[in-house]
Amino acid sequence: MSPSKRIILLFFVFAVVFTTGAAETNKTEKSVNLGATVTSGNSKTFQANAGLSVERKTEFYQTKGSAEANFGESKNSAGDKETTINNSKISVFGKRTVSNRIFMYLDSSFFHDDIASVKYRVIAGPGLGYLFMKNDNTSISAELGPSFVGEKVKYDRDEYLAIRIVEKFEHSFNKSAKVWQNVEYLPKGEDFNDYLINSEIGVEAAMTETANIRIVIQDKYDNTPAESIENNDLTLISGINVKF
Repeated sequence: MSPSKRIILLFFVFAVVFTTGAAETNKTEKSVNLGATVTSGNSKTFQANAGLSVERKTEFYQTKGSAEANFGESKNSAGDKETTINNSKISVFGKRTVSNRIFMYLDSSFFHDDIASVKYRVIAGPGLGYLFMKNDNTSISAELGPSFVGEKVKYDRDEYLAIRIVEKFEHSFNKSAKVWQNVEYLPKGEDFNDYLINSEIGVEAAMTETANIRIVIQDKYDNTPAESIENNDLTLISGINVKF
């Protein structure tokens, strides 16, 4: 059996374990993120982003689905337009508590980026996580597991087994402010010199009971990008988060 088929089989085995004995949802959180930046003068720029997140929690289960899109373009004094940002991502994450410290997870995502010539990148796989700290204000955790990666970058398609290593941190100062940070490292199983790194750091502060101001920095690093493409993409996102 090929490595990719083994990951898919393991993914479904974990899915069965997840759904066995699942309790009814007792908490659901939904939110929408919106942001835009406009400049004018010798050059005109426009950047917009939008996102949707749905998270459900029970005593032992947590599932989160999210979708986001970013678009930006610039226009010089001669009227020439250039697209500077055009990407989107859909992700689904599920977690089941095994003990006070250990949990199982299923993670999957779909990513597209016109500027980086990533036609599609699908990442999916199961794994185990460990909570180093968990209290009312702070959580620090790590995740480890195999992942199937299928992608098309420019004209080249590739499928391979990767190792997913993740670190996550979140701290709430009170009910009106929080910060978070996470790093995902995905080296190719057969070649550790071929890897992806996805990281994010953000801060959120309340303006009203349902609306927060939100600033996020996302960094995507590909150690072996397509020809003539930079390794690193850094994005600064500021906007409003509305919960409902």
